[in-house]
Amino acid sequence: MKWIYLIPISILLLWAKISFFSYFPIGGCRPDLILILCVYISLASRPTEALSKSWYLGLLQDIASCEIIGLFSFIYTAICFFILRFKKEIMLDNFIIISILLFFISLLGNLMHAGVISIVYGVDVLNNFFPAALYTSMLTPPILFILDSVPKPRREVPSW
Repeated sequence: MKWIYLIPISILLLWAKISFFSYFPIGGCRPDLILILCVYISLASRPTEALSKSWYLGLLQDIASCEIIGLFSFIYTAICFFILRFKKEIMLDNFIIISILLFFISLLGNLMHAGVISIVYGVDVLNNFFPAALYTSMLTPPILFILDSVPKPRREVPSW
């Protein structure tokens, strides 16, 4: 996915998370739509592009959340490293496998976020990470279907 498509799509997904899905919480949690986009980019892009784009998505989430700047950037980049490490073993054409993968990744990311927030601020937020991961994984197939319709960049093949 090119940057020209990534920036508006990421802002649109962040807006949907903040405004639209605040009316439909499950267990008091909203889905992490930016994480779905981060996983999609990690699976579909080259490693250097995926790392820089996941860092951007984390920074966008940091700015919108008004929490510790750099926390989501670190979490999304770590998730991207994890996906890139196991990218060859994942069946990329099956939405169910990707939804299960995203459930566990979202569980891990939300646990890391809740752990840091509870340590820094002394607030108990460790009970909300499971419903958020479940909600995120439920929305994965339709969002991945929509993201697959975004035009792909053409790879230049040299004509010898």
